[in-house]
Amino acid sequence: MARFTLGVPPRDLELLRKLLNLQDERRTNLWRVLEEAPVGVSTADLASSITAATNLDADVASDIVDMLVTIYITRLRSDISVDDFVNAIVTTALDKDPSFEEETLRDLLRMLLSFNRTLGVTARALSVMDEYEHVLHEARIMTDMRPVFEDDSSTAVAATTIVHSLRLRYYDGTQMKNFFVALDANDLKTISELIERASKKEAELRALMAKSGMPCMATSPTS
Repeated sequence: MARFTLGVPPRDLELLRKLLNLQDERRTNLWRVLEEAPVGVSTADLASSITAATNLDADVASDIVDMLVTIYITRLRSDISVDDFVNAIVTTALDKDPSFEEETLRDLLRMLLSFNRTLGVTARALSVMDEYEHVLHEARIMTDMRPVFEDDSSTAVAATTIVHSLRLRYYDGTQMKNFFVALDANDLKTISELIERASKKEAELRALMAKSGMPCMATSPTS
């Protein structure tokens, strides 16, 4: 069987170094937060809890949560054992930075991959959310005022009109693509009403899940 290889971004190597350098008490507090976090906790709330428990900078805590969720999702999709996955990360890390202490890093990664009830469920939920052909990355509406001339040969402006252009930036597999569509005032009203209705439906479904005691994952990764 071919050896499983894994890329590790420089930012994640830096974050792993920060975790290795945490004082014992702060590291213990981090493990406690990751162990005791409620199932279905949003990544934003998890990052806030880590900041409160460890005094890490809020941006660093957020980056750590992002890294951990990415590790869990990658592990989930790789379909290999935890030990093989850890070995792949350790091999890559040592290739890029030989100053890492191999067994210490290995122990850290095994510990990070042990929080299946919290991080594992979060990763699975986010992975399910992304199991679509097209996944929205960003939306923007540009608004323009355009002149209307008296006739084709005239340069005199008779009136103006307002037009909107909705741009949806989305992932098609791993490729980023854009979709543009023109909107008028009625279209904006229709979209606004649809969004309001969808938000009410989500609120009702979340309330139903809360009554049943079933955690409902937040759809917002870190905000």
